[in-house]
Amino acid sequence: MLQKKNKKKKWNYQIAQKIALKYNIFLTLKHWYIVSFIRNFYKKYQNIPTLKMIIISISKKYKISLNTQTLFVLFPKKPLQIACQISGLSNIHICS
Repeated sequence: MLQKKNKKKKWNYQIAQKIALKYNIFLTLKHWYIVSFIRNFYKKYQNIPTLKMIIISISKKYKISLNTQTLFVLFPKKPLQIACQISGLSNIHICS
């Protein structure tokens, strides 16, 4: 009897785009800045950043206007949860 191998796909840009499309999100440069920041932050600290950390860091690094309202436009309803899912961190518990 053959056993199915657990084929867990590694995160990549195509997977991120597919996840985003489930939320009717078409990834822009601002989305990628946020996704990249979340992935790098998690890799370094084994934790996810807060919305405030994302806003401050992205605004300073890329010199763009970013605030809570913008995050809700980019990632509707649950910006941190959706951004984490797109970032490949879907199994992370996020307090709402």
